[in-house]
Amino acid sequence: MQTRRTVLKTLGVATAGLSVGGSAGARLGRSGVSQVQGVRIGCLQPLAGLVGRAGKRALEPFYSYFGYRGADVPAEIRAEEIQFVVDDTTYVIDVRDTAAGGEDARSLAEEVAADASVLVGGSTTETARAAAEVAAETGTPYLAGPVGDPTLTGQSDTCARPVFRAGTTDAMAGVTGARYLAEERDDVGSVYLFYGTSSYGGAIRRGYESALESSGITVAGSSSVGPQSNSWSEQLQQAADAGVDAVVGGFGANTLPTMVQSYLQADYSFRLVAPWGGEEMAARVGSVLEGELETLSATAIEEAGIGPFTTRYHWNQYDNDINDSALSVYREAYNRNPGPGAAGMFATASALVQAIEQAGSLDGEALIAELRRMTIEETLKGQDAYEFRAVDNQATSPMTAAPVVPTTDDQYWDAAIQPGEPATRIGRDQTAPPASSATCDLSSDDTTDDSDSTGDQTERPDGNGSETTEPGSGGNDGTTSDDRETTTSESGSGEDGPLGLLVGIAGIAGGLGAAWVHDRTDDEE
Repeated sequence: MQTRRTVLKTLGVATAGLSVGGSAGARLGRSGVSQVQGVRIGCLQPLAGLVGRAGKRALEPFYSYFGYRGADVPAEIRAEEIQFVVDDTTYVIDVRDTAAGGEDARSLAEEVAADASVLVGGSTTETARAAAEVAAETGTPYLAGPVGDPTLTGQSDTCARPVFRAGTTDAMAGVTGARYLAEERDDVGSVYLFYGTSSYGGAIRRGYESALESSGITVAGSSSVGPQSNSWSEQLQQAADAGVDAVVGGFGANTLPTMVQSYLQADYSFRLVAPWGGEEMAARVGSVLEGELETLSATAIEEAGIGPFTTRYHWNQYDNDINDSALSVYREAYNRNPGPGAAGMFATASALVQAIEQAGSLDGEALIAELRRMTIEETLKGQDAYEFRAVDNQATSPMTAAPVVPTTDDQYWDAAIQPGEPATRIGRDQTAPPASSATCDLSSDDTTDDSDSTGDQTERPDGNGSETTEPGSGGNDGTTSDDRETTTSESGSGEDGPLGLLVGIAGIAGGLGAAWVHDRTDDEE
């Protein structure tokens, strides 16, 4: 009997052109047409310029999946063809640099789709939308990531049967934070929302609002605050005057530290909670805490009213063999811990390999059929932790809320603070906004039952939550087209990333365009 991991040997794509004896990674360059036969994957990521780091940090966990499966992982990320051999099947990744954006992203997507079985990537909304359009036109399966813009899978102009996303959206980060406050904090009955001026901030706000209001917690007010604001004392006083129990900081590495500092310099009765970002955010917030607290300790941070923060993924939030093995691969290759978006990109690679192995075919429609409603088996959050929803092909996955504690893992984490042991786990069926906010519904495209859900969920032993419960959840936040600003990966930085510092500078490196200013590249996504 053929298993899903041996069936591709019958397709003639397994070992042709190889001289390796086992699973290995090899660089092919790009001089003419590749002579290596195999499963061709077209990958679109920015690798140069201001947004280059986001693309490179996205490819690291994507490659690490193949390392987890036994292949060698390259330490240097660049535009090239690179091959991985997994269980005698060759995967050829054709990596294209989309840093120029615009029409270049569209033309590159068309070019790689011409001979690729699958498209992956997209660290910016612009690139992801271009790839999604090409996928819809050609029927080529596209797994977006790490872009966090909820409109990609949630709005009808880009939502399509071939378009999938494994990573969490910005709105899901807001929903998870709201679930924590509603279900785990009996001392929180009202909240004030502060959020950034980018699309990330808007998505965080909408995610929190939808989940808080449905949970009976009052949203007493909300304010959009830019990264250069010097009015935090007045902003926080508004929350104090409203008598709230907690404030939310929907910001990244440039704005959240300023908010935290202003919060600590006054005597407020409410708590401050926020989404966890990556290493850079932790370093900047940690520096503020070191300067404002007499002693940097978990007790001092908690008593000061900081946290817990919610996290899409951090290396120490999931105790399972897959995470342990993949973390070793990642650390060996890149000498640091992966960021919050790593779990989504690892799951992206896992899903595409799983679809190919299960389909036993490289036909686009066959792969799409496997991806629809797929439970992704091997993920950093545990076995079977991700599931693509029928309504919009957006995967849901568990998330955690974790206290802010001093760093104990300083070998791979260059910041004074890190997430502590999870305070709670939110099951995957509770991490998405309601489906009623969607303008996209792919449920009728299949003939099987479509009971997508995010009702009450039952916690599994591994913290993943139940498979499905009540109908009625969705993977987007109802963002309108007017709200769409280019966003990157699951970092939580919005205008607060390094590009945010360039707001107002004319030209921006020869005309990258205003939309690029909102790319979130500061949190290693």
